[in-house]
Amino acid sequence: MTELGGLCTLAHYECDKIETVGAPLPGMLFKVVNWETKQLCPPRTPGHLMVLGPQVMPAYYKNPKATGELFDPSGYVKTGDAAFYDETGQVYVLDRIKDIIRYKGTLICPSEVELMLRAHPGIEDCAVVGRQDHVSGEVPAAFVVKASTHPLLSSAEVRQYVSGKIASFKELRGGVFFISEIPRTICGKVVRRQLRQFWDRERANSKVANERIDKTPVKRANGSATPTKRMNKAGKK
Repeated sequence: MTELGGLCTLAHYECDKIETVGAPLPGMLFKVVNWETKQLCPPRTPGHLMVLGPQVMPAYYKNPKATGELFDPSGYVKTGDAAFYDETGQVYVLDRIKDIIRYKGTLICPSEVELMLRAHPGIEDCAVVGRQDHVSGEVPAAFVVKASTHPLLSSAEVRQYVSGKIASFKELRGGVFFISEIPRTICGKVVRRQLRQFWDRERANSKVANERIDKTPVKRANGSATPTKRMNKAGKK
């Protein structure tokens, strides 16, 4: 982020952990704090990544309100990134905090579900976002671009693929929606707000307005039945 003045971490050339963004550079201090309590997180526990260092900007020009919102009381910059660190000090960035899905008080990182979905041979690209739900708060929903080799890929197949490979609370209760292209910025980042607006546009067109969520058990890989949410038209059993 611009406020940090450029490079903050660097991975050693012998590091074989391809998921890491590296360790803090000399002079840089990192900490990961709990989303709610603001207490320091132990290794491998996701939280809010905060940074302090000599190249960090001192303040926004003539904007004390924004400056106060950016820094915590000890002077660390709130990056807005969900991350964790391991026992060797390597940092792993997961998602933007604003994109984290809050399901019944439990936090779900979209990137974790997306990584699993991309392993399916019938999925060329995908993005996972939180869908508003009056009972659970938010439920994970997937937008999927089919691979040309799997034109008949169904939403049921995608949900079944995820089921049993991931914790049950991370399953795609919000549904699976097929689109032609995932919206991305020029840097390749998913524009999740456009995907969240999908339901607003569809409601305006009366295509989703009458849908209800039906909790129908989907058989998991271990043979157990886990309730997942499936989209059906209202009035249909």
